[in-house]
Amino acid sequence: MLVASMHLTLRLYDSHSLKEKRFVLQSVKKRLRNRFNLSVSEVGLNDRHAEAELGLAVVANGRKPVDRELEAVMRFLDADSRFEVVQRAVEYF
Repeated sequence: MLVASMHLTLRLYDSHSLKEKRFVLQSVKKRLRNRFNLSVSEVGLNDRHAEAELGLAVVANGRKPVDRELEAVMRFLDADSRFEVVQRAVEYF
């Protein structure tokens, strides 16, 4: 069994309040949970309206399935025009 943890820093466009940020992040998190087999949570930068940190976790039986899932997640996120991923870090356990 392999567990991968991915930490993402996002820069949100057109987010001028924490309420707007929360609306975007709730949508993104729900779509990620529905489309992929992973856990996702906002893990930092809670007080900044134009930035966010997300933590994602994926469990699989090997490195290739985990990497495939994480790359699919990145393609999915890159296609969203409401934000950009400015930093990404992955750890394997």
